[in-house]
Amino acid sequence: MTDLDHTQIRLLVDRLDQIAGWIHLELENTITRQIVFTEKALTRVTTRDEVPLAFNERASDFAHELAGTLRAWTNYVATERNLPWPGDGRAPHFARWLSRHAYDLAATEQATDAYDQILEVYKAAFAIIDRPKAKQRSIDDEQLAQARNLELNARGCVQVAKQLGRWHDQLTQSRIKYLTKTKVLTPLRTTRINGTLTNIYRLGDVLEATRVDDDTQAETG
Repeated sequence: MTDLDHTQIRLLVDRLDQIAGWIHLELENTITRQIVFTEKALTRVTTRDEVPLAFNERASDFAHELAGTLRAWTNYVATERNLPWPGDGRAPHFARWLSRHAYDLAATEQATDAYDQILEVYKAAFAIIDRPKAKQRSIDDEQLAQARNLELNARGCVQVAKQLGRWHDQLTQSRIKYLTKTKVLTPLRTTRINGTLTNIYRLGDVLEATRVDDDTQAETG
């Protein structure tokens, strides 16, 4: 017996997988970031003029809160369902465990509370890793169409999209890899670059996949 339906369980698994798959990486990047968001990609810090990494106390505090919340629900589910304790770890460790045991969680008395809290910390994480928007460049429709047809690796897609000023706020290499893994985004091909197999994408496909994913998250809350 469970208070969560199959749609809610699938949504819960998706949010946990995103926390484990890319959100925690972006959260760590937010805690210490040396990048200056301007029209240029970043300002280079030389050895001579070295600047200490900026420390984002809010993001750091939230990272502890995220790990604590997921750890608490892992402990609760393991205890209630007589499952072995998976050991201590960071947020991705507990997120992966809860994702694998989503139906065990759903069978507990506090399933609804767990569902609500996990979705809340997911939303909070999304808000914290949201980066300031750079100043947008003026670009006409023809230039935009040309850019959308570019064939690039994940890093190139992120860099060009930001230069266009028409990117989704959360477009990162980690997110592109996550969308590929979950079959939301399909690369044009895989090629070998400097001995490493690399996915090549059409920039327009990347932007569209990110938009669809954003819309889905907005609809499901």
